[in-house]
Amino acid sequence: MNTRIIAGTNADLEERIAEGRFRRDLYYRLNVINIQLPPLRKRGQDILLLARHFLARYRTEYASTAQRFSPEAEALLMSHNWPGNVRELQHVIEQILRLAKGNKTRASQILGISRPRLSRKLEEYQIEA
Repeated sequence: MNTRIIAGTNADLEERIAEGRFRRDLYYRLNVINIQLPPLRKRGQDILLLARHFLARYRTEYASTAQRFSPEAEALLMSHNWPGNVRELQHVIEQILRLAKGNKTRASQILGISRPRLSRKLEEYQIEA
């Protein structure tokens, strides 16, 4: 039987081995091909590519009508530090579509603002919802 294991970590495994907190033999078994990925915050346009991918995915899943991010929303996405990397970005996008399910009245209730105020803000920030 042929088996492949793909594993990822943000820990320095060589440091963990030196501290006795990770098994050296397991490290050498896992470290056949090592791919270093910089954190999401250092990958510039990847943030927008991933955000748009997740928007399309959750638009279908949650029957949302959101088609794109406004330039302001994209600027906010780009300026965030994303300490949780891709998973954090994915969860943020999912929560945005899931919470209101494209329903402006529900969105205004979640935000604690009136429906007309939400409409003005959507127009002000050029958010298509």
